[in-house]
Amino acid sequence: MDRPAIGDIASILAMLSATDPKIDVVYIHTNQSNDYIFDTREIKKELEDIPLTNPEVMRFIKEMVTENLESINYTK
Repeated sequence: MDRPAIGDIASILAMLSATDPKIDVVYIHTNQSNDYIFDTREIKKELEDIPLTNPEVMRFIKEMVTENLESINYTK
């Protein structure tokens, strides 16, 4: 998507990541001085055989995205 995000970005990315294991999701959030890159390829590599559909993984993704967006001073 090449447009401003609407809504809860962390929840959207967690759900989108779990939709199809063959699809990789890359999300780049840029503000005036910082960038945050979310890439499911990196997560899949770390998790090895644990699917992104696992509820604990989805919760982790949501928390991770929230923390990283906060670290770059993202405001809704």
